[in-house]
Amino acid sequence: MTEQLQLRRGTAAQVAAYTPAQGELVVDTSNTLPRLGDGSTAGGWALALATRTAVSDAAYAALVTDRLIAYTALSAARVVTLPSAALYPVGAELTVADESGACSLANTITIARAGSDTINGGASSVLSSAFAFVTLESNGVNAWTVVASSTSGGAALPLQRHAVADANYSVPATVNEVAYTSLTAARVATLPAASAFAASQQLLIVDESGACSATKTITVSRAGSDTINGATSAVLANAYGYVCLASNGANAWTIVDQGQVTMIGDSGSGGAAGYVPAPPAGSAAANKVLGAGGTFLLPTMTGDGGSGGIGGFVPAPPSGSAASNEVLGAGGSWVGQMAGFRNRIKNGAMAIDQRNAGASQTITAAAALAYTIDRFYAYCTGANVTGQRVAGSAPDQYLYKFTGAASVTAIGFAQRIETADSFDLAGQTATLSVELANSVLTTVNWTAYYANSTDTFGTLASPTKTQIATGSFTVNATLTKYSAQIAIPSAATTGIEIVLSVGAQTSGTWQIGEMQLELGQVATPFERRPIGIEMPLCQRYYQMSYEYGTVAGAATAIGSACFRVPTGADSYAFVGFWNFSPEMRVAPALTMYSPGTGTVGKANNNVNGDFAVEVVGGTNVNSKYAAWQANNTASGASSSVQTQNYVHFTASAEL
Repeated sequence: MTEQLQLRRGTAAQVAAYTPAQGELVVDTSNTLPRLGDGSTAGGWALALATRTAVSDAAYAALVTDRLIAYTALSAARVVTLPSAALYPVGAELTVADESGACSLANTITIARAGSDTINGGASSVLSSAFAFVTLESNGVNAWTVVASSTSGGAALPLQRHAVADANYSVPATVNEVAYTSLTAARVATLPAASAFAASQQLLIVDESGACSATKTITVSRAGSDTINGATSAVLANAYGYVCLASNGANAWTIVDQGQVTMIGDSGSGGAAGYVPAPPAGSAAANKVLGAGGTFLLPTMTGDGGSGGIGGFVPAPPSGSAASNEVLGAGGSWVGQMAGFRNRIKNGAMAIDQRNAGASQTITAAAALAYTIDRFYAYCTGANVTGQRVAGSAPDQYLYKFTGAASVTAIGFAQRIETADSFDLAGQTATLSVELANSVLTTVNWTAYYANSTDTFGTLASPTKTQIATGSFTVNATLTKYSAQIAIPSAATTGIEIVLSVGAQTSGTWQIGEMQLELGQVATPFERRPIGIEMPLCQRYYQMSYEYGTVAGAATAIGSACFRVPTGADSYAFVGFWNFSPEMRVAPALTMYSPGTGTVGKANNNVNGDFAVEVVGGTNVNSKYAAWQANNTASGASSSVQTQNYVHFTASAEL
C-alpha cells in the first residue's frame, strides 16, 4: 500500500498567523503557494517559481505567485488589483505590461493597491500608452515601490498631452498637459482629484490657440472640495497664458508657475546682446514683448494716459481709452493700475477706527446694519456678536475680529463703494483679495452687488441692489490670502458692494485683513496707503470733532467747538459753525454730544452744565460745513449768557 504525505495547510490569513519550524513546509491554500519556515518568520517564505499570467481584456486580482501579468487584449479601461504587500515575497518583482499595444488614455490599465497598502505613497498607478509596463517590489509589510516603468525616472504615470478644441474638459488622472488648440468662448477645465496625483506631480494647462482673453477665459476649476492656492479656481485670461499646478497628493493644488515667456524687442535694430530676436526695423512689433510662440505683444509697463510712450520706449494705450494709466499684462491686455488708487476698498488694512478707537462693539442680531471700523459695516442673525479691531503681526498691524456666540446663525462684514470710485469697473474683470482666518468654520462666502440706483443700496431688510456674483473660500485657523475674479457687468455703474459672510459662528473667532478690490484678473500685492491719505478717504464718509483715539460719545475735558449763547431768555440764534475737512460725500447726519457728560443733543456750559443744542436745518448743513443753535432756557440759562460753551459732534455720510 502506498504512503501519502500531507503537509500542514491553511488559508493565507491562517498561514500568516502561523510560524513554521525551521525547514517545515506549509501550504497557503488561498494562493496555492508552498511556504518554507525558518523557525522565526510568521508565515514562512514563499517558494513559488516566476509565473506569467496572460489576461485578455478583463479586470484581474493578482496572486502572490504572479511575476508577470500580460494584457494580450484591451478594449476598455481595466484594473489589476495587487495582492497584499505583506504576503508577497520581499525582493520578488511583479510586472504589469500591455502586450496588446492597445493601451491608451481611453483604454488604461490601473494598478490598484490592496486594502490600505500604498504604491509609491499613493493608492494606484496607471498605464496609459501602448506597450507600457510597470515593475513593482513589495516591502513585505504594507507598501509597493515602482522600480522600473516604460517612462524615464521610474514614474508610473507617463506624461500625456491632451488637446482640447474649444470645449469644457474634465481632466483625467492620466493627463499631465491640457492644451487648448482653439477657443471661441469662456471654457472650464476641471481638475482631477488632487489625491489621484502623487505628491509634487505637476499638471500643465495652456492656451495654445492665442485666443484666450478677458472674455474667452479658461477657468481651471477644482474637483470636489480640493483647493487651488486656497481658492476654488484659477483663471487664464491672456493669449498663450498657462498655469502649472502641483498636487499635494491629498486635497490641494499649488500654482508653481503661470503666465508666459516674455522678452522685449529692441526697436527692430537687431537682437538684444545677441539674445532676443528683434522684429523687422520699423514694424509694428518694435518695442513690444516677444511672447510664447514668437508673437510680439505689448510690454508689461504702465501706460501714461494715452499721450505717448514712456521715454519713447513703451507704447501707450489710445488717448482717453479705459486702459490709460493701467498695467499691461501678459498677452497685451491692460489688467489694472500699478499705482495710485488701485485698491477700491477704503481702510482695507483695518487701520482707521474713528468710532470705537479699538474698543469692542456689540453687533445686535437682526438689527439694522452697524458701521464698525471706518467704511465697513457688520450684521448678524440668531444672536449678538462682538466685533473689534485687534492687533495683528507684521505686515498686518491690524485685523478685524468677530467673536462667535451660541445661537449665531450668520455674520456679515461688508463695504459699499460709491459710484465715483467704481464706475470704471463696469464691463471689466475685477479681483477681490482678502486675508482670512477662522478658528471654527472652514467656509467664508463672498458676494458682489451693484446698487439699483446711484449710491443707493437700501437696508438689510429692504435692499435695493442686484447680485453680480458669489463664491466661497475654504479657510482654516491660519491667516491666509485668498482671491477671486469677478466679472463686473456693464450695468454696474451705480456703486458696488462687497460682502463677506459666514454661517453659524457659534464659538471661536473670525479674522479679516488686507481686503482689496482692483481692476484686472490678477491679485496684486496689497496697496498699503499712508495714514495721511487713508484718513481723508475715510473722512469723506465719517468725521468727528473728538481727538482721534477717543470713542465717539465719550465725556472729555473740553469740546472741539466753542461758542457763546446770546442774551435773552428762550432765544435761538446762530451760535456754532464747523467746516468739514475734507468735504463730505453728501450733507451728513450730525449727532451732538455734551463734552462733559457725553449726553446726546446737549452742549456743555463751563459754569452750569449741559443745555440743549440742535442742528440748524436747510442750507446751513451741507457737505462742506454745518451750523447749530442752542436753547439758553435750559437750567442755568441766566448764567449761560455770554459764557463759553462747548460741544462735540459726529457727522455721517455713509452709503
